[in-house]
Amino acid sequence: MISFFLFVFVLTLQQAIALPNGCVTDASSLSSENDPIDYVKCSGSNFTEVMEFYRDQNILELIIENCNPVIPRLTKLPNITVSTLAILKCSIEEVDDDTFENVHNLTTLILAQNAITTFISLDHLPVINELHLSRNKINHIPNGTFQRNSVAGNKTDLNFKFLDLSYNNLTEITNDNFVGLTSVEALHLQYNQIGDIGTDAFRGVNIIGLNLGGNKLTRLTAGTFSSLPNLGALAVHENHLHELENGTFAPMRNLSALLLDKNDLEQLSSQMFDGLESLFYLDLSYNKLSNLDHDVLHKMPKLMNLSLAHNQLSNLSPSLLSKSEGLFKLYLQNNKIETLPKGFISNSPMLREIYLSNNTLRELNSDAFVDCRLLRFFDLRYNNLTTVPEDFVGINPLQGVFKLLLPTFGDYFLLLEGNPIVCDDKLKWLGDAMKDNSVRVNRICATTFPKCVAPFKHVGKSLKDAYVTVAEQITYDEITNSFV
Repeated sequence: MISFFLFVFVLTLQQAIALPNGCVTDASSLSSENDPIDYVKCSGSNFTEVMEFYRDQNILELIIENCNPVIPRLTKLPNITVSTLAILKCSIEEVDDDTFENVHNLTTLILAQNAITTFISLDHLPVINELHLSRNKINHIPNGTFQRNSVAGNKTDLNFKFLDLSYNNLTEITNDNFVGLTSVEALHLQYNQIGDIGTDAFRGVNIIGLNLGGNKLTRLTAGTFSSLPNLGALAVHENHLHELENGTFAPMRNLSALLLDKNDLEQLSSQMFDGLESLFYLDLSYNKLSNLDHDVLHKMPKLMNLSLAHNQLSNLSPSLLSKSEGLFKLYLQNNKIETLPKGFISNSPMLREIYLSNNTLRELNSDAFVDCRLLRFFDLRYNNLTTVPEDFVGINPLQGVFKLLLPTFGDYFLLLEGNPIVCDDKLKWLGDAMKDNSVRVNRICATTFPKCVAPFKHVGKSLKDAYVTVAEQITYDEITNSFV
């Protein structure tokens, strides 16, 4: 009831002060003439009328979208103090250099989803630290853009924290394009048309996160990121990379996440990832890798999450993961792997999840998983497996201390859907494990179980039903019927 009267009060007050058509504000903004207005949002409004209405006022956040009429050219704005200004979906094509001369204390400027073709002038934005220009048509960044002329005539750096230029028409990053960005936490350049990056493109720049995904890069050279020793996350996914020079990532000793998925990489040399001593997330999925050098991953001792899914891998070296002691998740699905070598993950005692679905595995070598006592999720769906040995992953999950740990670590998943399972006595141990829910052979949301293809008496049965005795079935039916 109180909220209803508050709504009526706000609505009445808004009507009383005749806000511009399509604009709303919050209750606190209407309660005092002296305090700044917290929030104003205008949709489908006349841009000029809105800005005139708020002339000489102090607003914390002003959002204007779907301007009616549209404003192809953004000209000098009236005097206003605003911390965050967003002008979205207004079909802006040009922004005059003096547009923000009378705008004070602007720290966040959002001009996304327009049609701007030329990078805006930042000369009148001394305290700007966030700039959103995504989904425009910008095709060039003039050198010196991120430096401001001081009163003395010298160039000073802007204190940028966030810059979003994604979904524009940039075709290259030239040398010194970003000079002045000395403390950027995130630089978004994804989904442009960038095909080349100058050797000194990031000289004098300090970036923590860099996104170059969805561009047209075909190669990365050893000097591309040499000026970014503090880079923490790098995304170069969805490009056309077919070559990475040795030493490309060497300077980035603080890099923790590297995304190289959805490219055209066919091979990786042993020196490819030299220097990535802090990396814990590496995504190489959706490439064309068919072989990996045995020591290609050895220079990344902190690696926790590795994806090699959707490649063309068939043979894996026994020592590929011998230095990956902290590996937690391993993705190898959708390759051409026929067998796993002895001791393959025995040096990864922290491994909890491994994904091997959609390969060509015909048998499981128990020696490949020695000492992997924490492994809880094993995805083997859609292979050519007929059975699973009782000593799989080095220990029967029903035995000894492992069984005692089950309540702590939760369900043990051994997904087998889509394999030609032979439901004979060799697999009885798994049937027993399924009965007391020690092992699950399907996903939590799945209602179907793996099917038996042999022996004849079990053909077409689910793996779960194949090991249910007559007495157990009678008991089950009696319990079921008691509720009917």
